[in-house]
Amino acid sequence: MTRDEAFRRACGVLEASAIEDPALEAEVILRHTLNIDRASFYAERGADLTATQEAEYTARVNQRAGGMPGAYIIGNREFYGLQFFVDDSVLIPRPETELLVEKAIEIARGYEAPRIADIGTGSGAIAISLAIKLPHSTIIATDISRRALDTARRNCERHRTGDRVLLCQGELLEPVTHPVDIIVANLPYVRTADLPGVNTSGWEPRIALDGGDDGLDIIRRLCSQVCTRLKPGGSLLMEIGDGQRDAVVGILHDLFPSTATREVQITETPNLYGDLNYHSGGGQNPAGKGDCKLDSSLRWNDKPWFFSSEDGRKSTTSQMARVLNTQIDVFPDLAGIDRVVCMTLPHK
Repeated sequence: MTRDEAFRRACGVLEASAIEDPALEAEVILRHTLNIDRASFYAERGADLTATQEAEYTARVNQRAGGMPGAYIIGNREFYGLQFFVDDSVLIPRPETELLVEKAIEIARGYEAPRIADIGTGSGAIAISLAIKLPHSTIIATDISRRALDTARRNCERHRTGDRVLLCQGELLEPVTHPVDIIVANLPYVRTADLPGVNTSGWEPRIALDGGDDGLDIIRRLCSQVCTRLKPGGSLLMEIGDGQRDAVVGILHDLFPSTATREVQITETPNLYGDLNYHSGGGQNPAGKGDCKLDSSLRWNDKPWFFSSEDGRKSTTSQMARVLNTQIDVFPDLAGIDRVVCMTLPHK
């Protein structure tokens, strides 16, 4: 049988099993089986398969038709431009989680040598991506699963980050013995009742998906541990699910009552004197500053408020945190879903 004949047969099998994008799936599995790149796949489609290659390819296609995620079949997943080994011990990294990494990098670049904790590290994709992009950082990566940590260790070796990514077994922040500058966490947030609707249900580890009755059990536990593990001025970043924004912000408000929730990015506008002002759209200014103008939506104890710079200079997030006490930012993903919640503690 030629490569093209095997490929076409695989497409039919996957299509009959309602696998999304069967041609791409069949191609990826064939390339993995033959250890060839995409150029070779197209240039040599008339080449014959050996009996062993045909048997291996057929077995893997049947696994995919049966619902096994393609990443587990080929043992690999791309994330943030890097390749990671994955198996059924860990959650398969998702593209939307790259937003969490991007926001962590933005904040970490304000430090010379940031100490970061990645909670529920799984494959280590977040921790390793941060370690590579932030060469002066130190990452503490925790997971309750020993098998997951074995997978993360394998990926650390693959990317040569083992000297800066410390893998620790334990629940959430318990293994973090000293306060850090940044905490990042992609924890289970699927409601138990919704698990059957997850397309990888039954394949990915339940412990990496199941967030309890409302999807927030693990997030609540993490938030309750933050006070003693995060330095003054430090930031907690968490990925959340669609529709969980208000509940997660509420959890943080309950734990840190004096908080300001920033609904959108601050917009600066010059006043008549050329000074920069920052505006939320109405209400009182809790910082006791002067008049403000235009166009962002900050809230102080659920009331709109204004903030104006005193000297006409752009105010940074950390400077605002000194005025506002604890601050919460919410960032949407490309689909417009509120995906990342960032809480920044005040500086002393």
